[in-house]
Amino acid sequence: METITLNATPRTITGKAVAALRRDGKTPAVLYGMGQDSLSLTIDSKAMLAVYKSAGYSTLVDIVIDNAEPVKVLIADIALH
Repeated sequence: METITLNATPRTITGKAVAALRRDGKTPAVLYGMGQDSLSLTIDSKAMLAVYKSAGYSTLVDIVIDNAEPVKVLIADIALH
């Protein structure tokens, strides 16, 4: 099975200010799980959409944050406005 990889960067922008990220083609995201603090991320919107179309909600995705070791994640929810 092919490994699906998605690159991300940590995000400090929160609240209504994320609208500027969306205008720049970025998607705000949150990485969370049991036993760890949540982490706000920024992901390229085109890459996120391609990964979502390929993986959906049931396939593990490797997310690489600032060129660190990949973390296995599942896409839990996508909110569209």
